[in-house]
Amino acid sequence: MAAGPGPGGGSSALNVTAARVLKTGSGTLYSAVVVAPGTTSGAFTFNDASGLVTAQTVTGITAAANAVVTLSTGGASNPFAVGNTITFASVVGMTQINALVGTVTAIGGVTTAWTVTTSINSSAFTAYSSGGTAASFGVGNQVWSIAYNATANVAGAAINLLAWPCTYGIVLTAVPGAGSPALNVAYS
Repeated sequence: MAAGPGPGGGSSALNVTAARVLKTGSGTLYSAVVVAPGTTSGAFTFNDASGLVTAQTVTGITAAANAVVTLSTGGASNPFAVGNTITFASVVGMTQINALVGTVTAIGGVTTAWTVTTSINSSAFTAYSSGGTAASFGVGNQVWSIAYNATANVAGAAINLLAWPCTYGIVLTAVPGAGSPALNVAYS
């Protein structure tokens, strides 16, 4: 999605099902409107991209009520923290987890085998085969979050973030409901 010209920017409807970068540079995000709330509950969350935990290589995911993810990432400490959101991409086998966003509920492991327990119920998913990445956005960098549902949706509601500088960009994450939820954004 390209930035729009001048104040108010350009508007685009997005069918959001995972993390998506809305802005990669400085500027102001002017408004966000849920234009198609879908038919079941879900949520959209905006994060300052400076809170990004870069994509980590996944080496295993358990099929469990709370999926436990193993990462091959080195380093002296687990890159995730309890309370972070976590989203997945390019996982082979357990493809149902791709594009889902959950919450980190526990961390553990050792260097090159860090573990992350999530709020995602993967017990009915296909077994993990290989590959994939996990990324996260820190709760401390959350700008705004809105939940919606089929009976009390927020279609037409707007949030104006006139003073948010977006120094490192804005990232949108979603826990999507059914019915193709979409968001309209305007920025410069």
